[in-house]
Amino acid sequence: MMKSMKNARCFFKKAGVNTITYYNRIEELLKHITFEIIKSINEKTPFVISYREMIAYSEDICARFTDQYMYPVYSEFKKLNKIDFADLKIAQSREYKQLLACKMPQKLIETHLQYSSYYQNVCYKYLELNKISKIRDIEVTTFDNFENVKFMLQTEGKDTPVQRLSETKKQPNSYADSEQIKYGAGIYLTREDEVEHQISWEDEDNAES
Repeated sequence: MMKSMKNARCFFKKAGVNTITYYNRIEELLKHITFEIIKSINEKTPFVISYREMIAYSEDICARFTDQYMYPVYSEFKKLNKIDFADLKIAQSREYKQLLACKMPQKLIETHLQYSSYYQNVCYKYLELNKISKIRDIEVTTFDNFENVKFMLQTEGKDTPVQRLSETKKQPNSYADSEQIKYGAGIYLTREDEVEHQISWEDEDNAES
């Protein structure tokens, strides 16, 4: 155990970063290993990781997890965090109902809910580092983009739920470190308990009964 902890300190450069960042790096490695084990089980192949691969991945993690920003691997997060539509909390959520209004297939709804879940995960990591302004800038920019899109669509007579979603996703957001974070912020802001910057792909007074 002591040797493992010493190796972890070496791999993840504990002396050079915030303790929270250091443990987030370890957590990301554990998620990666879990992802690879599940992949090996599905493919019926043995799971083996070499020392060289461990070093390469730890360097990649250190580059993605710093005291300034957090960038988990989305493909692995998506694989390890499936959306269960049988869960009433999800089925009754405003996020889900707003996506339903876009008349997308269930698979695409699942993908968009995973964007939101991924964004929430990143948010928690920023909150741990007291990067509240980072979250605020992402969300204010997302909301401003939505408001501009909504106005333009109404002006052009093209205002539909799916158009609002699609066009908002196309807008730039320099505060978001990836496309998935940008998309996720938009879905996250459709939630019921969002007050100041709530987004609606379908306005409640226009909703189909």
